Amino acid sequence: MPQLDWSEYAFIECLEVLPAVEEHATKHAFQVAQPDLTLVVMLWQFESVVAIEVTRTGSGAPLIAFALVVRGSARHLKGPSGECIEFTNAVIVPSRFSYMEYRQKRVDLYDAKQMPGLDSVRLFVKPAIRIEIPRGPLPL
Repeated sequence: MPQLDWSEYAFIECLEVLPAVEEHATKHAFQVAQPDLTLVVMLWQFESVVAIEVTRTGSGAPLIAFALVVRGSARHLKGPSGECIEFTNAVIVPSRFSYMEYRQKRVDLYDAKQMPGLDSVRLFVKPAIRIEIPRGPLPL
């Protein structure tokens, strides 16, 4: 599996929070709290996997939770539509360890020939938390 192409500084600039970093930088966890929603982005750079969870502030149950197997890059974009983190050539899966479940079925999520990815998934936090996923069938 490839290592994620990303910049910790770009995430800090866009999300405006410092990450909690596990030993040996195997996991970075960013938590963005807004008045009504809380976003948690967990990134495993050596697995090229990013988990995203949005909960209503004060509630323990997630409104949405999924993971991305990112075969492209994660980059900070600034433009007329705002600032975001864009994940390119990503596959949406239920959890961080989905790649192991697919491997048992002889499907390699890191191989674009076996599993097509989305052009991009975009994550915004200003002025509010928003996730943009392209329209059309998702490759699950």
